[in-house]
Amino acid sequence: MNPPLPSGAPVVLRTDASNAIGFGHLRRCLAIADFVARSGGTPVFALGIYDDSARAAVKAAGWTCVELNDATLFDAASLPAASLVICDMSHPAAVESVESLPGYVSDLQDEGCRVVLIDAPLAMCLAAKQPLGVDLLVIPYLDGELQQVQPGPRATAAGLPFAIVDTDYRDAATAGRDISDMADRILVTAGGSDPTGATALCLKALHNITDADLTIRVVVGPAFDQNARSEIQTLAADSRHDITLLDAPSGLLAEMLWCDLALSASGVTKHELACTGTPALLFSIDSDLDAMNTSFRKLGSCEDLGQVAHLTPDILASALRRIRPDRDRRQAMSAAGRQAVDGRGCVRMFEALEAACAA
Repeated sequence: MNPPLPSGAPVVLRTDASNAIGFGHLRRCLAIADFVARSGGTPVFALGIYDDSARAAVKAAGWTCVELNDATLFDAASLPAASLVICDMSHPAAVESVESLPGYVSDLQDEGCRVVLIDAPLAMCLAAKQPLGVDLLVIPYLDGELQQVQPGPRATAAGLPFAIVDTDYRDAATAGRDISDMADRILVTAGGSDPTGATALCLKALHNITDADLTIRVVVGPAFDQNARSEIQTLAADSRHDITLLDAPSGLLAEMLWCDLALSASGVTKHELACTGTPALLFSIDSDLDAMNTSFRKLGSCEDLGQVAHLTPDILASALRRIRPDRDRRQAMSAAGRQAVDGRGCVRMFEALEAACAA
């Protein structure tokens, strides 16, 4: 059962998304919005740093989108009235303005709002930098409970059980999955913006696989710039393999269940891959995300290839050649992922909030 929300209660999802920031925070909030709506609430998005693709993603999902002034990331007066504000915006610009966050939280609570902060570990952890009196601090990452934070949160929900994925992924976590003898169906996804050109790198590596006819689906995110799109289209057209380009799909559940192996960025997508039991080769777009992935790589649900900057098509092709015929390893990856992420992170988050507010 989903923890109920008062019928029609407004829930503000305060997040940011752009080519520079990425789309992981927004994707997680879209999953929360779906959960809120199914639970009887009314999700409203408030975007501070955003671009046209971020705005379009919210509107395509059918949610109200309030556009804020990005000059003041933490301005409680700019938010619409709400019973609950969920902030998911642990990124470099927020870190630079983190001194304003305690007052922002206090101002919202003075207006009668409950406040949840979805935070990141390590260098992007806002709660490690300032004492934040939020009603619930959520660090939904493996070993998140080990993150040191300053006193202040009324309650904390940390660790992989709180990993947030779309509600539809729940069934995939418990369903059986066939693992093919040879991984010939490949999914390539590098996030919503792909600022490091990882998609093109993957296509070049796949072109080097000459002993098989692969079927490949490539996600072209909403914030890919035109140069990236043009290069991807050229590589796809010239490939020896059967390649389908997916332009800004609303979700990846069907593609994850379809593929034998994913080549993926290591953001929030890794939780969806684990939940669906999808074996994966992961890469990180920068050193911060690579550091955040240190614990996750120990799960066994993926092979972590490190930062994109350190990869070449030959290195990636070598990893593909090792894992494609290794059914036992991919079977173990699939089982480890489904055991670790069960798709109930949103349920647990709202249960933890309800318990904190009842205490």
